[in-house]
Amino acid sequence: MNQRFREGDVIQRFSFDTPYHPANDFYSLCSDEQPVCMVFLRNFGHPITRHYILAYAQDHAQLLDARLVVVVRSDPGTLAQNIPEGVIPFTILCDPEGVLAEYFAQQAVSGWRGRSGESARILRSAKKEGFREEKGPQPLPLTLLVGEGGRVLYVHYGRTFTDLPENSAAVQRVSRAWLDAQPPVVLTPADIAPEQPEQPVAPIEPAAPESEQAADPPEGAAMDEAFGQPAPRQEEPTWQETPLAPPAAAPEDFAQALRAEEEDRSASMEDEALPFQMIPGQSEEPEVDYTAALKELFGGD
Repeated sequence: MNQRFREGDVIQRFSFDTPYHPANDFYSLCSDEQPVCMVFLRNFGHPITRHYILAYAQDHAQLLDARLVVVVRSDPGTLAQNIPEGVIPFTILCDPEGVLAEYFAQQAVSGWRGRSGESARILRSAKKEGFREEKGPQPLPLTLLVGEGGRVLYVHYGRTFTDLPENSAAVQRVSRAWLDAQPPVVLTPADIAPEQPEQPVAPIEPAAPESEQAADPPEGAAMDEAFGQPAPRQEEPTWQETPLAPPAAAPEDFAQALRAEEEDRSASMEDEALPFQMIPGQSEEPEVDYTAALKELFGGD
């Protein structure tokens, strides 16, 4: 049995079958703006599975911040023959052999250990219609919220057979809470220039008297301002207090040279900032294609 997934883990890339389309790319579903909510249930014909699929379908229009994927242990061909495409408004992922259940370490327990008041009510009603529960351990539900590149944003391993979001409105609340809780992206010095020495912000002039040197800001104050935080108030630099006088013979030439120097310095700083803007959001996770293995297990072409 594999180890349980935790927040921050990365799901390896794989292909999956729906009742109507084989060999779909899982990563194509995932994004941080609209993450995938995967809910693992039993086979499609089980009363608990049908109870939740009906609940998800009834208020699916409320689900705006995530894409719902229900994983069932059913053959895709069998479902395609009995359920017309478009009837279910979300994705049904077929895992008849339990390949994904094993990969995600989905636990199975005996009926009395996974029992809850809601599961007892559902099964009691189904037994009146002739349903009989299989003997042996039964899988507990599993809920995953997955972002771009297969990154696990939230995971919940159910403790009972009904320990999962009860409908699409509940899935919406889970995904919305995660999206609202994300802090703004703040760059650190290591993110921006881990191998670059610190560059002075202003031109360096000859050393000032000791009384003026005491007013210099502490090391790192200019970096705070670069990251969007207010830098400590400091005395005006010495080079502004004692500006150089332009040559008397050519004042206009000196002013033009000074403006050109300021423009060059500004352009240089802008050019240095361009690579930094490319860092947030960049991620290259390893990609493993499970197409061949899943085709063999699922019996797809």
